[in-house]
Amino acid sequence: MDTLIDRFINHLSVEKGLSPNTLSAYAQDLQKLTEFIDQKGISGPDRIERKEILLFLSDLKRRALAASSTARILSTLRTFSNS
Repeated sequence: MDTLIDRFINHLSVEKGLSPNTLSAYAQDLQKLTEFIDQKGISGPDRIERKEILLFLSDLKRRALAASSTARILSTLRTFSNS
């Protein structure tokens, strides 16, 4: 998963010209997802299903993340899954 994240961040940097702060936030968001799926024993991104994403978002809510942070993470996941 780390290789995919690195490629994604590089793509956003080169092709989209996103700021270093935005790239860092995206990387942190995806690292949170990586840690979550590792804890659940999911072996790779191709094994992540809708139910895991919903569980991940529920976990974020349980941790009392601000709604704006959760929205940004969801945006990151959408962008990552569409790349």
